[in-house]
Amino acid sequence: MGYFANGSEGDAYEARWCRRCVHDPHEGESCPVLDAHQVFNYAQHDDGRLQEVLSLLIPRHPNGGNARCRLFIEAAP
Repeated sequence: MGYFANGSEGDAYEARWCRRCVHDPHEGESCPVLDAHQVFNYAQHDDGRLQEVLSLLIPRHPNGGNARCRLFIEAAP
């Protein structure tokens, strides 16, 4: 499951992946994957089905931490 322990961890993830993605939100828009993780980040610990859904979007890396979003597509430079 994608999990962000705090806002700084979420910001670091966004800088590493989201800002380089073609789906990076522009003015007035938001990313549904990030929105779902922000809204349900803590609730997923008590709900196995919610955890499964969020894990489909941002899986955990085998070495710990969050892996790349499964919807990530590198934006052109």
